[in-house]
Amino acid sequence: VAPSKKKPPLVIGVPDPVPVQSREHLIVTLRWAGDGGFVELEAVERKVLAEPKAVERTMGRFAFEWFDSKGVLLERVRFDIPFVTGTYQKSTDPFVASINVAVNVEVPTVEKATRLHVRDRQADRAWWVPLGWTKGRLVKEATASEVKRP
Repeated sequence: VAPSKKKPPLVIGVPDPVPVQSREHLIVTLRWAGDGGFVELEAVERKVLAEPKAVERTMGRFAFEWFDSKGVLLERVRFDIPFVTGTYQKSTDPFVASINVAVNVEVPTVEKATRLHVRDRQADRAWWVPLGWTKGRLVKEATASEVKRP
């Protein structure tokens, strides 16, 4: 499926959809680095299951969110990144400026998705993820002023 050129609206407060059941899951390694923060897709490992299964639901500040071509939220997988707090104001604290941490997140394959992003739900920021899972720094696409609220 070719990716949609139309970006879905970024909506805060939409409940999680029914979990996607999939035989193929991905273990995605994301890296958060530096004061002000950027997200990098480091690795993707495929995992094939004997039968379709949903990813376990957890709470978390961050989330992978998949959308269809009409902007409907298809799946949300929440997670946390250790040591990431606050809303990215530049800091004179050398610890904050030197945060460089990776996290592995298990996600299902979502076949009807045309757009995917990683959302920081606390800071109302998002980074678009290529559906081909191309490694590299993710592009920040949304700011708090661009986020639509119900």
